Amino acid sequence: LVRDMNIISKFNLAEKGVQAAVNVVNGESGSLIRSFHARKKIDQTAGYSPLKGALGFPGMKWNVLVRVDVAESLATSNQLQNTCLYVFAGAVLFIAVLAYLFAKRIGDLIGSITKSVTAASNQDYSHRIQTKVGGDLGRLASALNEMLEDSANFAVQSSDYEGQISAISKSQAVIEFNLDGTIISANENFCNALGYRLEEIQGKHHRIFCTPEYTQTPEYKAFWEKLNRGEYEAGEFMRIAKDGSEIWIQASYNPILDLNGNPVKVVKYASDITEQVNQRTEAFKLRRIVDTSEAAFITVDRDFNVTYVNEQTEALLTKHLDTFRQVWPSFDPKALLGANIDQFHKNPAHQRELLADPKNLPFNTDIQVGPLTIALSVSGQFDEQGNYVGNTLEWKDVTEDRNRVAREARVAEFQENEVVNLSGLLSQIANGDLTQSYVVSDADNDTRQVWSTFNDIATQVNSMCSNLRQVMASVTQNAGTLATSSEDLRGTADRLAVGAGETTSQSATVSSATEEMSINMKNMAASTEQMTSNVTTVAAAVEEMTASIAEIARNAEQASSVAGNAAHLAESSNSTIGQLGAAADEIGKVIEVIQDIAEQTNLLALNATIEAARAGDAGKGFAVVATEVKELAKQTADATEDIRNRIEGIQGSTQDVVRSIGEISQVIAEVSNVSSTIASAVEEQSITTKEIARNVSQTSEAAASVSSGVSESAAASQEITRSISEVDQAAKQTASAAELTKETGSVLSGLAAELQSLVGRFKV
Repeated sequence: LVRDMNIISKFNLAEKGVQAAVNVVNGESGSLIRSFHARKKIDQTAGYSPLKGALGFPGMKWNVLVRVDVAESLATSNQLQNTCLYVFAGAVLFIAVLAYLFAKRIGDLIGSITKSVTAASNQDYSHRIQTKVGGDLGRLASALNEMLEDSANFAVQSSDYEGQISAISKSQAVIEFNLDGTIISANENFCNALGYRLEEIQGKHHRIFCTPEYTQTPEYKAFWEKLNRGEYEAGEFMRIAKDGSEIWIQASYNPILDLNGNPVKVVKYASDITEQVNQRTEAFKLRRIVDTSEAAFITVDRDFNVTYVNEQTEALLTKHLDTFRQVWPSFDPKALLGANIDQFHKNPAHQRELLADPKNLPFNTDIQVGPLTIALSVSGQFDEQGNYVGNTLEWKDVTEDRNRVAREARVAEFQENEVVNLSGLLSQIANGDLTQSYVVSDADNDTRQVWSTFNDIATQVNSMCSNLRQVMASVTQNAGTLATSSEDLRGTADRLAVGAGETTSQSATVSSATEEMSINMKNMAASTEQMTSNVTTVAAAVEEMTASIAEIARNAEQASSVAGNAAHLAESSNSTIGQLGAAADEIGKVIEVIQDIAEQTNLLALNATIEAARAGDAGKGFAVVATEVKELAKQTADATEDIRNRIEGIQGSTQDVVRSIGEISQVIAEVSNVSSTIASAVEEQSITTKEIARNVSQTSEAAASVSSGVSESAAASQEITRSISEVDQAAKQTASAAELTKETGSVLSGLAAELQSLVGRFKV
């Protein structure tokens, strides 16, 4: 400024547009602004800078502008530039010398780097850069070696990752999705698990594996929103296979991020756990069954610490808490879990020794806790490898059951004793001893009901015996009557046979006499023609005829007497047969009573069978009673049927005998009539003969009368002969009927004997 004061002027440079002035007014500083001075025709440089006021007072601010000739202003810099050029030339020379000195070493370094990088590009990270150069090149070589080492480690790690991914893909179902849920690809395991081919699902949405209802839920929408945020999702999922079946998978949905951390796709790794889920479901069901079971369960480990208590156990122990605390004062059912069961045993060593060997299981016993009887069943628990890991204890309050069993035992003993007594009595009855009676033993409260049943049986059995005694007495009486009537019938038949024989004999005699008389009549007829010359002969013939007529009269009288006796015997037989029929009817009534008894016996057997079924196992005694009673009923029915058949035979035979006796009576009546006719004819013949004898002396005069009398005598003789034949036929019929009557009497006698034998088996 001292050099040239002329350059200073008093006008405002800023207003003139001088850039330096404008800048300094704005508070800026600057320098080396080169410009050409048009008036002075020189190059110049300028600098500007604002200055604060003196001592910082306001209003004392200065802006300084400086302009200097370029040559002057750049003199120092030009000198410095020249100096730098010299230095640079020396440096270049020095560097050239250094380059020359280190060219070979640097070349080796570059070759080593090139070799290592080339090998690394071929994924061979075993080469390292060999150099002795220090400084930046040495550090560069070291850095490259570290990079190669990291690359080698990364390659190993990448290979490990690829192997893991390959192994996962081989063992698991893998599927890739776009962020919108569409399927990119899926491996074979996934396709096989859900029954699809890859081309069937590529480009489809994930929802094809879900139920339509689930895909419409907010949860499904939130699921994909979470994955789109790059958040991981894992768990168990139910999916739908191609055939519509439910498939359970254990899966993880993994968002894949780019270098900026943004998700680009989702990869799912899954395993089919359908079987495990089903097993778990079944296990849960079983656990629920055990939890809610009416049986009380607890489980213990090998140290006998309680690991599980179901609801029924707690309920059982709580129900009888007072009783349990009488034995274990501090007992608390709610504190049982985790407790050791040794505290419930007087001698824990015994139960530990017993449960130490699973061969001793299952083990069942009763535990008496005061008045309670607890049934305990212990079984073993085993893991999947079959290792013995603990025990399951089942508790059950069997107090009432055991009391009931004791009562049933007393009832069974009572029944057994009564069955033995009743069986013995029935055996005696079956053997014919009807004098027995059944009295039931005394009973207590437990056996009162069964006592009542046996008392009913006793009433029926005793009533049956009483009825049988009455029946047997009646049968015995009627059997005696039947036997007597049978013997009487046989005697009557014998007498009928004798009478019939005599009738036949007399008939033969009469017939012979009649024939002789007929011959005499013929002779008499012949003699009448020579009556005159043969009066003496006629007289002799008349005498002989008179004698014959007398014989005929005598025989006719005997025949009439025999017929009368036969008629009397027939009437006696009818009376006997009537008594026999009445006895048979009485026995028929007895049979009906026996049938009623048999029906009562069957009813008794039915009652015993019903009681046996009602009493179950305790009713075995009733079953024995039922068997005995059924056997007695069968014997009674068989005997009744046998007697019925025999009585029906007696009744049939009786009817035959009655019919035969009726026929005999009819024949005897006819014989009696014929005998009367013969007697009348003989009487007339006797009168005629006497008349002939009386008139013999008047032979000449009464020849016609003699001839007529002879004719009449001949006719009478023929009538007598015919009547005698009828008498003989009737006598033969009488003999046949008598024989049938005798046979019937024999049959009746046999039946009566058998009936008496049957009745004799019974003791009344």
